[in-house]
Amino acid sequence: MIIGIMADSHDNLNLLERVLDVFNNYKAGYVLHCGDYIAPFTSRVLGRLKVPFFGVFGNNDGEKNGLVKMFSNIGPIVNQPGEIIISDKKFILFHEPRDNYDGYNTDIICFGHTHTPLIEEIDNKLIINPGECGGWVSGKPSVAVFDTIKNIAEVVYL
Repeated sequence: MIIGIMADSHDNLNLLERVLDVFNNYKAGYVLHCGDYIAPFTSRVLGRLKVPFFGVFGNNDGEKNGLVKMFSNIGPIVNQPGEIIISDKKFILFHEPRDNYDGYNTDIICFGHTHTPLIEEIDNKLIINPGECGGWVSGKPSVAVFDTIKNIAEVVYL
């Protein structure tokens, strides 16, 4: 299965539309969001996902109750760390990165916040930062896709 991974959408509805196109082109079967949606109205775009969704709150998500309510029919948004098992792979989602990942029993750790894409393996864990899909900071909007069968992740620039 292909997992679409995103972070730091920061209310950029135009780029959220492009994110959906990318995930549809890759035939993603699940979408993960590592926080900083910002406003609940982002659910208008992400509500068109045809696959399951799971996310965590970011440091700029002030209206948490509104986000939970507006995403209730899309998928849960939880406090970090968020844990989910998809296709026998355990994912832990953060918004902010951690100094080390030794204490986490997981296969894949996803985070955002830095607005910089990263894919690396540390202590037998795949670490994925999809970068920022909102594009406000870097000007290089991106997401990541992870193939659960091949165990490979890649950054996709929008």
